[in-house]
Amino acid sequence: MNTETEKEKESLRKLLRARRDSLPQEERKARDEKICAKILGSASFRSADLVLLYAPIGSEVDILPVAEAALREGKTIAFPRCSRAGVMHFLSVASLSDLLPGKYGIQAPPENAVPVVCTQTTLCLTPGLAFDREGRRLGYGGGYYDRFLARFPGTAAGVVLHDFILASLPCAPHDQAVSILFSEEETCFCKTHS
Repeated sequence: MNTETEKEKESLRKLLRARRDSLPQEERKARDEKICAKILGSASFRSADLVLLYAPIGSEVDILPVAEAALREGKTIAFPRCSRAGVMHFLSVASLSDLLPGKYGIQAPPENAVPVVCTQTTLCLTPGLAFDREGRRLGYGGGYYDRFLARFPGTAAGVVLHDFILASLPCAPHDQAVSILFSEEETCFCKTHS
């Protein structure tokens, strides 16, 4: 692994997390609502029978209204649960009240929840500190989403505040890109990487 790339990512993580955490809560809430509206109006959401979501922590974009809308529309929703082996699985829930505190204090489905089978019509809403317009993602450094997306057959979409879409990001060979970015100002279709 390129240690220079990792050092660059780590310093960028600290900077961006502090910047995102410093945004006023009311402003973040308004921006989050616009992002949810973009997702709900998108063709990728409308055509998905299964939507993979995340339970927001800290200043992450709150996409739980998307989960509630998906349930109302009869879609299956699933949230990640991480195993001790560092693997992330998505398990379905019938309601947001099924989520329990999991690893790192992140809300997750119970261990006995049903694992989902992803297909080409599955939409995975992916968190990140920042993305670039080619769909590269700066996550939190655990590699969970990179390992998951490497074998994911559906549409991976980054969920991000608009000013956290950067011109470029440091990239390692194992990093997985998303194909769409949802921000409060736009839906960006990214260049596909092989």
